[in-house]
Amino acid sequence: MTQEADVLSVYHQFMQGLLDGDTTKLGKLIRSDAMMQDVTGLDQTKSEWLDSINSNKRRYKKISETSHELDIQNNHAKLIATNDITSELNGHQATLPVRGAFEMDDDGQGWLITRTVATSDAKLDDLRLK
Repeated sequence: MTQEADVLSVYHQFMQGLLDGDTTKLGKLIRSDAMMQDVTGLDQTKSEWLDSINSNKRRYKKISETSHELDIQNNHAKLIATNDITSELNGHQATLPVRGAFEMDDDGQGWLITRTVATSDAKLDDLRLK
């Protein structure tokens, strides 16, 4: 596979893991020191984020990808994807257009997610990875 195909595979596995609520699968795709920011602006460690899925505080019902952009430089990738996501957070369900930014690194054994940022803001230029 090409680097692009490998990165997109990790991204698609991640999105399927969200739908399935499969925190074991998700945990294998995310580096241990990763930070995850949700659409509310809440920054969480990998462990905190996975716990929120395990506790059923956050459940994903449907994800429809509408577009993505990918930039790969050596062993670092940045992916910006736009999805329509139906999710339930603390008992409240909504469908939002969500722009997600993913940073991934290839450690020689495969690509791992190192940072995610999600926003429901329609302006892609406002989305920044820290």
